[in-house]
Amino acid sequence: MARIAILLPSFTVGGAETQALLLSDYLVGRGHEVMLINCSQGPNHLDKSLLNAAVVCKNHPVHFQDILHLKPRATRSILSLSRKLFRYKIDVVIPFTLVPNVLGNLAAGFAGTRLRIWNQRSVDIVDFGRGERLARRWTHQIIGNSNYVIEKLQERWGDKIKTPCKTIYNGRRPSQGPTNQTCPSLKKAPDSMLSILHLASFFEEKDFTTLIKALSIVIERGLNAHLHLVGRNPGGTTWQACHDLVSELALKNHVFFYGAINSPQGCIRDADLCVLSTTSEGLSNTLIEYALAEKPTLTTNIPPNIELFGSHHKGFFQVGNHDQLANLIEAQVQKKHNQNFVPTLNVPIDTAVMGDAFHQIIIAHLL
Repeated sequence: MARIAILLPSFTVGGAETQALLLSDYLVGRGHEVMLINCSQGPNHLDKSLLNAAVVCKNHPVHFQDILHLKPRATRSILSLSRKLFRYKIDVVIPFTLVPNVLGNLAAGFAGTRLRIWNQRSVDIVDFGRGERLARRWTHQIIGNSNYVIEKLQERWGDKIKTPCKTIYNGRRPSQGPTNQTCPSLKKAPDSMLSILHLASFFEEKDFTTLIKALSIVIERGLNAHLHLVGRNPGGTTWQACHDLVSELALKNHVFFYGAINSPQGCIRDADLCVLSTTSEGLSNTLIEYALAEKPTLTTNIPPNIELFGSHHKGFFQVGNHDQLANLIEAQVQKKHNQNFVPTLNVPIDTAVMGDAFHQIIIAHLL
């Protein structure tokens, strides 16, 4: 079987990392050897409940902008990783997210790695950098986690794409028993209170401004609701901007902030309404978790979300439209156990399906 290197932007708790862990566990179960490579500085915060003990974790920190724009010192990082791939006798490179795609395919190209995969999770990126062009030419297989991602890549690259493209949808977390990891304020909420959960990293593309303004409208209408914000990157500028907006709108008693959590099921279980206000997604792990928990869900009507839930979902709102979101929240407040916003999955979400799709590509290239 194959020796596989999976490149991650960081060893943190996030959607790409979760999918990489699910994939690595599946591939180990098929007899492959898997190595996870961390492309940034920092300790290992991967979800240990999903990390197979047979998976080897290595670090190869790089400066992201150097890699994207092929600055002189990026060459050293690329060649250093290339030597590692050659020394470890890696057969397959599977990156997750943009910088690992560029870094991994360039390093694997120099190392002569037998199967080089471009694994795209999102496409709403303006500047892919100079490294993209060369890295893309060296890849053997292009994978997107939604049809929308593949369509946008084909539109971006046009006739330059000669490489086969394939959609492989995300996997799902294994079913778990009751978990103690939850949000205390969610568990203590009275029945008269609508508890709203927003599970997303504190980055700009997660449109917290629209969400917080919508809550402010709901409160001004005299309705009883609390918002619980759970996600990584609490030290970033978006985290502080959210705190500032909450203070400005006098919502400190209605909004609760949390950092990242490994197992979100407990928080989702305790919420009355789940929201993902976002301007950009590939295929959202958060929305998958909401749907699997059969929770009323509100989210933006961007193409990947429509692909995931189907156009019939009643909980869509337009990007940036806080009035529309407020009206949807109000509808749920007025009838707390309303099931109109409970989504169904419109695409196959299963770790075995995802893992076997990657497995078949690996086998086909290495035979």
